[in-house]
Amino acid sequence: MSVLYVLTVHQGRSAFTPDGKRQYDLATGYQSKYLGLGCAKGLQGHWAVNEPSREQLEQTLKDFSTRLKMQITELDISVYPKEHNARQRNETDADTIFTIEKQQQQQNIYKMAFELFRQYGKQISGVTFWNISDRHSWLDNFPVRGRKDYPSLFDSHLERKQVYKDVTEFE
Repeated sequence: MSVLYVLTVHQGRSAFTPDGKRQYDLATGYQSKYLGLGCAKGLQGHWAVNEPSREQLEQTLKDFSTRLKMQITELDISVYPKEHNARQRNETDADTIFTIEKQQQQQNIYKMAFELFRQYGKQISGVTFWNISDRHSWLDNFPVRGRKDYPSLFDSHLERKQVYKDVTEFE
């Protein structure tokens, strides 16, 4: 029986930063050393409306798709620009309504991501979401405590959001 090793680029070490590149290099070295054991790679998907760009995600998927299957794990997309450190609430955090603009920005990132996931479908063995709905999210308290976020495919009433269709319906 083989052992499955899952290497995940963790939050704070985004695959889209130089430190993420170091994580990728470690994973690749690990893959080479233990390939006979049945390795896999994981890409943690705590993303936002401004990150990743199409170019960043496509390059990461290309880099990660060498020889082994990969999984996209913990996928959620914040409706706020990405911040990597906790901070105090300020006046710009007052507007927490899920506006049409926030919805569209989030929808664009989900749509782009799933277009690329389908393009690399032979190398991706699964996509796992971080949460079921927007009812309660870890992003409601990070990076700003008490700032409501809407990162999931289902709203706080467990109804499908518009973005659900972009993720599930395709040719």
